[in-house]
Amino acid sequence: MKKGFTLVEVLVVMAVIFFLAVIIIPVSLNFYNLQVFNETHEQIIGLLKQARSNAFIQKNNADFGLYFGDKQMVLFQGPSYGQRDESQDFSLKLPALVEISGFSEIVFSQGSALPKQSGSLLIKSGQKQKEIIINEQGLISY
Repeated sequence: MKKGFTLVEVLVVMAVIFFLAVIIIPVSLNFYNLQVFNETHEQIIGLLKQARSNAFIQKNNADFGLYFGDKQMVLFQGPSYGQRDESQDFSLKLPALVEISGFSEIVFSQGSALPKQSGSLLIKSGQKQKEIIINEQGLISY
């Protein structure tokens, strides 16, 4: 009797591996995408709170804001993104699978930390979406 595997045994093992891969890969990708989406949501909330806090404590006697641009978000110091002090910028890349709609920037006034505009941001990734609301008093709800 010869030692080794028959063609049928090899094909059965390959079929089992293929079916496991078909099941595991999409589940893993969905989990990864969900993690990236949730992490981005938390980063945005953190940067909004940082901008509001910096404005409230009058750091550098300036307004602070958060800008959402082409696949990046920038925590900036100044009355607007266009008039900011670029040396104080802190930027983070936005993942390609995450879309943000709403306003392109929000600025909190120094001292009062009141936003110069109120509104909401919608963060989307595939079928998932979350909303962040900034009201007239600067309260950030999500």
